[in-house]
Amino acid sequence: MDYKILTEEHESGLFKNYYLTDLMLLKKKNRNNKTSGNQATYLLLNDKLEQYGMQLFGQFKRNDMTFRGLRLLENFPIENEPILKQLYGFENFLAHIQLRGFDDFALAFDYNVDTGECELQKHSWGSIKNRKTYNTLSEMMEDIKKKGFEEVLYTFDN
Repeated sequence: MDYKILTEEHESGLFKNYYLTDLMLLKKKNRNNKTSGNQATYLLLNDKLEQYGMQLFGQFKRNDMTFRGLRLLENFPIENEPILKQLYGFENFLAHIQLRGFDDFALAFDYNVDTGECELQKHSWGSIKNRKTYNTLSEMMEDIKKKGFEEVLYTFDN
């Protein structure tokens, strides 16, 4: 599937000034965020993100906040990386992003929105089994593309 690239001028304003961060934040200090909490908001945001190679998926907690989770779709354009930074607009924030889910494990990564550093993780039955750190998202995606999901996993399996 061909995805939109962020450089398209007609929507570039949507992905600036952390406008979408409020829609990704579900709870703060156990208080629901009324802006993000309805089904219509979820459906509209998910539809928009799918156009750029992402999909809403689950949720995760950081500190005293709960966020909507995200999954990168196959062939996610690396040019859309700035959208990730805009969705989670907190300083030095680690967003947890899903890549692929399999029968007995999932592949995900923690993404530092300030530095772009990624920690690729293999999750199995509720715990992290393996990790591999990359300096950039593009470096991680290139490694996965070159080796494939299975080979990347085997190269850092114990």
